[in-house]
Amino acid sequence: MATDPQAPPSQAPTWSASPIENELPTYRALSVWSVTALVLGVISLVAFASLTFLIASAGAIASGALALRSIRRYPELVTGTGPANLGIALGLITGLASPTVFVVQRTIIDRQARSYGEQLAEALQQEGLSGAFWLAQPPSARAQTTPEKLLAEIEASAQQDPMAGADPRLNALRAIATRLSASGEQHIHVEGVESKGFDGVTPFALLLMTLDGPGTEQFPDEAQFALFRVEGMKYDGQRSWYVQDITFPYEAGSRAKVVASAHGHDH
Repeated sequence: MATDPQAPPSQAPTWSASPIENELPTYRALSVWSVTALVLGVISLVAFASLTFLIASAGAIASGALALRSIRRYPELVTGTGPANLGIALGLITGLASPTVFVVQRTIIDRQARSYGEQLAEALQQEGLSGAFWLAQPPSARAQTTPEKLLAEIEASAQQDPMAGADPRLNALRAIATRLSASGEQHIHVEGVESKGFDGVTPFALLLMTLDGPGTEQFPDEAQFALFRVEGMKYDGQRSWYVQDITFPYEAGSRAKVVASAHGHDH
C-alpha cells in the first residue's frame, strides 16, 4: 500500500495547562508574627492612658521585625508584609508619643493645681473660712451662690440636722483658718505637689501646703502641713479645680492614707 510522502509524521497530542490553573496564585501562609505585630500594635494604643502598655509597643515592633525577616527568607511560603508594617508603625508611634504625652499631661496638671492651690492659700489668708470653703466647691456650685451665703446655708443645715455631720472639708478649713487668725504673723503657702495623675479620666493632685508662724497654745508647732486633694473637671469650656479632700494636720510622706480615704488611685 503506498503512502503519501507529503503527509506529516504522526505526533502525540500535547496538553496545555488549564487557563484557570494558570490564574491561581501559589498559596502562601499568613505569618503568625505578622498577625501578632498587628494585634500588639492595636493594644499599644492604650499606652496613651497607661505607660504599662509600652510593653505592647515593644512587642509589636519585635514581632513585626521577625515577620518581615521570615517573609524575606521564605517569600514563596509566607506573606503578611502589610500587617507587619502596620504593627511596627503603631508600636513606634505609641512608644515614642505616649511618654511625651504622659509628661506633658502631668506638667499641665502640676501647673494648674499649683495655681489653684495659690488661690486657696490667698483665700484662706485674706478672706477667711467663707472664701476658702466657697473656692473649694466644684465650679458649678460656686456659680450658684456667694461665699457668705454658702457658709450660712451649710451651718444652718448642720444645726437643723446635727446627726448628718458637717462637711469634713469645712472642719479642716475651719481649723486652718483658726490658726491663721491667731496672729498676723501666721502664713500659708503651697509647698509643692506630692503626687499627681488621673483617677480614671479625672485629673487630680495632692497639694502640700505649709502653715508657719509663732506657735500658739492651740497650735504649738511653728510649722504644720495640710494636704489638699484637688481634682479637675471640665466646666464652661475649660478645666476648673475643686477640693475633694483635706487632711490637717498632715504628716509629710503619709499621702497613701489620703489617697485611700478619697478612693483615688495614684498613677
